[in-house]
Amino acid sequence: MTSARRSLDKIAGSPILDEKTLSWVHFVAFCVFSTQMFLVALAPFPKKTYTIFVQLLGSEQEFEISLQRLVVSYFAIVSGHHLIVQQRIAFEQYLKGMENECNVFRWSEYSISSSLIIVALGLLCGISDFRMLFALFVNMATVILCGYWAEKETSNWFPHFGGWILFFHLWGHLLLRYFELLGNRVLDSHLVFLMIPVMFILFCLFGVVQLLHMFRVGPWRSYLVVELSYILLSLITKTTMGFMVLSRVLHLSRIEKAS
Repeated sequence: MTSARRSLDKIAGSPILDEKTLSWVHFVAFCVFSTQMFLVALAPFPKKTYTIFVQLLGSEQEFEISLQRLVVSYFAIVSGHHLIVQQRIAFEQYLKGMENECNVFRWSEYSISSSLIIVALGLLCGISDFRMLFALFVNMATVILCGYWAEKETSNWFPHFGGWILFFHLWGHLLLRYFELLGNRVLDSHLVFLMIPVMFILFCLFGVVQLLHMFRVGPWRSYLVVELSYILLSLITKTTMGFMVLSRVLHLSRIEKAS
């Protein structure tokens, strides 16, 4: 019996889920995310970019950022994560991390992909100050770091609840901006109206999964269930974001062609 199989048996306590099955789960996730990456990359996006303002050497500079490239970037990062985990050496380390109930691969990917999603949401909410967008990125990355810390030191409750404080501080800025636009009836589109609250709820669920594991509630006592929950949530969250962005830009493309 391989060390990988011994590690997985220790986690699952069942021969039903072996290392091959778990590897296939990552393969399916890789296929889903890479397919979405190519769909967004090849979609006929309208020539719309977002202007970012940067204070540089005492003067204000501006540059354009494409939402299409931003979304493709986080899909590429997520796809790469699931592809790397399937490789033999990485998969052995992945299973050792699961045995120790700390998956560094997941947290590394989340720290970048989730932060890029937050930046994309900030752009959709009309935030154009580079410093604010950079602060949102760093804030989200710090939330993920707190999640990793909480998973590494399960007896220490500070990083988990500290992460929630940072999380609500981050989303407080986004939601305030969202309700401001909602009140002024200047939301970029009806999809943004749905996207912000839906993404907020989905992001909250990641923290809830860790909380359930920390309290050893029901099936979340098992770290394997926790890992599968994270993979499923990641699929739902990033697919929802990708679908909404893709639908929105295709709608704008049809409007441009009609005019």
